[in-house]
Amino acid sequence: MKFCKDCKHFEPEFSCDGGSLLPGFFYYREPLCKHPDGAKEVIDRVKGDHRWLNMGCKFNRDSEDACGPRAKWFEPANLDGRLAMLEND
Repeated sequence: MKFCKDCKHFEPEFSCDGGSLLPGFFYYREPLCKHPDGAKEVIDRVKGDHRWLNMGCKFNRDSEDACGPRAKWFEPANLDGRLAMLEND
């Protein structure tokens, strides 16, 4: 099975806390898909600036218009990824 964690476009989740300097602060960012087609254009409604945001792996894998359940954007990044390419879907 093709898992996002074995794809070269995968960026792992990130989390941190404020420690003793900022007690109670916690930040979490879900795993991202860095595939060029997986980004979404966002327009700042105040300044009118355009930027591209990478979407989360879960969003892209759940959407048939994106990578989808069959992982059409999958490119192996490690041995597990290469072995997943050999499996029949």
